[in-house]
Amino acid sequence: MSAESLYLEGMVNFRAEAYEAAIKCFDKVLSLQPTHTESLYARAGSYYKMQQFGEAIGDFDQLISQHLGNASYLSERGIALYMDGQQAQALEDFDKAVLLEPANGYRYASRAYVKDATGDLQGAIADYEKAIELDPKDAISCNNKGMIEEKLGYLSQSKDSFAQADQLVGYDAAQSRYSADDRSSGERKQAAPKDDKYQNHRAKSYLGIIGSVITSKEARKEFYAFLKGRFR
Repeated sequence: MSAESLYLEGMVNFRAEAYEAAIKCFDKVLSLQPTHTESLYARAGSYYKMQQFGEAIGDFDQLISQHLGNASYLSERGIALYMDGQQAQALEDFDKAVLLEPANGYRYASRAYVKDATGDLQGAIADYEKAIELDPKDAISCNNKGMIEEKLGYLSQSKDSFAQADQLVGYDAAQSRYSADDRSSGERKQAAPKDDKYQNHRAKSYLGIIGSVITSKEARKEFYAFLKGRFR
């Protein structure tokens, strides 16, 4: 069987969430073509899905060495490092990704998410503000920024951030079971930043920081309805 056929079989297994079978296929591809980028990337994703973060990091190490200056691989290794408990190293990768792509809001949003988790709340707010500046339609960053502002007691700012997020996803507070004052952090939850612009055309970006990829406007509306405790 050719490397291409093995890769395609691996992707079928990956999409079926048969990650062990997928890894076996990608292993065979890499034995034939050790620098097969798509298989390395997909195997890293398979390991990630199985929470084998050390193995995922190893594959991203190889990808980064083969593709110097690739911000996406640095960012996704940062995610795996974060999940592996290596927060300082994760932030280093996000810093490098920001330097490589300073006009990509997703780079700032990803770093903000980890800064928040590590207690750098002001740094997280600054990164979310930059992400929103670069992508004014980034509802997730607006929501997450509001969560941090609420934690810090910046209630006026958090109210504005939540209102901006609501508007972007078409959420009508008047139809909610909860008043604006009732929608505390108990109903809202942080969402993982989403990379819309830098997805591999064959093995699409399936990594995210503790969250699901929201792929459509309707899905985003459903997600935000869930965050606010409003089920359809």
